[in-house]
Amino acid sequence: MKQLDITLHTNRDFIISYKGQELGRQHYPKWSSSKAVINIGADEYILEPRGFWQTKHEVMQNGNVVLQMQIKWSGGTQMNKPKEPHHYYIFNLRGFFKSGYVLTNYKGEELLEIKADFSIKKFSTSYLTTCNDSFGETDFEKLLIMLSVSCYRQGQQTAAAAGAIQ
Repeated sequence: MKQLDITLHTNRDFIISYKGQELGRQHYPKWSSSKAVINIGADEYILEPRGFWQTKHEVMQNGNVVLQMQIKWSGGTQMNKPKEPHHYYIFNLRGFFKSGYVLTNYKGEELLEIKADFSIKKFSTSYLTTCNDSFGETDFEKLLIMLSVSCYRQGQQTAAAAGAIQ
């Protein structure tokens, strides 16, 4: 299993690295925003929410939709390429009594696991991310990792908002 480092530089900037080498970065233009700019190498992707309730998101590169994301009522977020809806990825909570989230493919294979790693000394959060040794090599897989961080962040914000309402 490969250990990836996802560090939070400000509340709106994430950098993902493996063995000190930067794989990608993610920037949110506003503090509580679903819109993000993702940079992987020289490529730039834009994550934009769609729909009234913003349960759908599109990942765009040069104005073209590269990936579609939809939050499911059963829980989790489904991601797929527009022309390949049968080859999807699900980002879901690991389990009721287990912490963390997992990214699985349409075959049910676990590709990635994310857990929060909060440091009280620094008063900041980083993420413990493990993935298969063969996962995370291509730019598309790096994009899936960055989107998993975005889904994790969105899930944490939703849980915090639900806790604040009660």
